[in-house]
Amino acid sequence: MGAPYRANLFRVGRRTQYWIIYTVDEDAGVIDVLQFWNAMRDPRDFEI
Repeated sequence: MGAPYRANLFRVGRRTQYWIIYTVDEDAGVIDVLQFWNAMRDPRDFEI
């Protein structure tokens, strides 16, 4: 994964973590959330 995609890892509760994958269009001031990804899942299954 690379530009223009961005990702942040966030925690829900004590043990659950999710990646949020998104793009940013700075010219238009728009953020598009593409996917929430459970951090426990196999990263080889990830597709955008």
